[in-house]
Amino acid sequence: MQVLTLKTEAGNFVVQLSDIQIAELYGITDGKAVGTYVTHIDWRQSL
Repeated sequence: MQVLTLKTEAGNFVVQLSDIQIAELYGITDGKAVGTYVTHIDWRQSL
């Protein structure tokens, strides 16, 4: 995958993710906890 395509897809993913309300993450200030949650969810069912 080319770098530009990867950056574009990452941007699209972030836009989609920002529209999802994830109650488990409300009040979380730990970036590692957020990253762990994001990497473990099955996104095929969520988006």
